[in-house]
Amino acid sequence: MTFIGRFWVTAEEKIVAYDLHIARTRDWTQSSLSPITKQEVDNLIAGDPELEWSTSDYVDMKDSAGATSRYYMICWRGVPCFWWYRDKIECSSPDETQQLKLTKMAKTLNAFVIGDDGERYESKRSLFGKETVTVIG
Repeated sequence: MTFIGRFWVTAEEKIVAYDLHIARTRDWTQSSLSPITKQEVDNLIAGDPELEWSTSDYVDMKDSAGATSRYYMICWRGVPCFWWYRDKIECSSPDETQQLKLTKMAKTLNAFVIGDDGERYESKRSLFGKETVTVIG
């Protein structure tokens, strides 16, 4: 696969999204060991005027038993771009501004922003006050 912009392109030229995850564990696949709860996400949204639950955008996911659960998207500035899924927050192929927002959300939740491949994303403020996202590992 080749990484182009914010997407992976397979040898068959299929575009595959690259996700970032807010999780409390350094390995996002182990997020159930220290979950971010729905109540914590509700509190995050209540404390941030830029965030709100979508009333119409959602993802339906099946669990290991085959039962389907609906997970509503989290809107940022009116645009659905994040979603809470069981024990972490997800964002598919985020742009730089979404990456920065993810790092701020993670800090509030005492968590990490982790890419699909395990790299961490952190925000840094320059000497002149501009915030940027740095990828570690």
